[in-house]
Amino acid sequence: VAFARYVENSGNSSDYTQRLVVRLGGNIRIVVQKERNHTRPHFHAEAPNGCNVSVDIETAEILAGDCRRHWRVLRRWAFAERKQLMTLWNTLNSEKSVDFDLEN
Repeated sequence: VAFARYVENSGNSSDYTQRLVVRLGGNIRIVVQKERNHTRPHFHAEAPNGCNVSVDIETAEILAGDCRRHWRVLRRWAFAERKQLMTLWNTLNSEKSVDFDLEN
């Protein structure tokens, strides 16, 4: 499954969030971001048809939301990218400044 990665910054200077956004198959948007009040490693997935879920990185279980139409693709991708997703989660949720290398 083809995907494109880019870093997206949101919020103003007092509420700055850095996150990695992945376009999966063209219409599924995957977001891994710094989470202030969440300790369970997860990512968010959205698609135009109403898909909006939070997915556990370690187990690929849906934590919240629904995404039946794209679930097979999402789950397969999550398992294949689990190690990289966990690294991203840990990096974003550490106290360090983040500098993504999108070539690897």
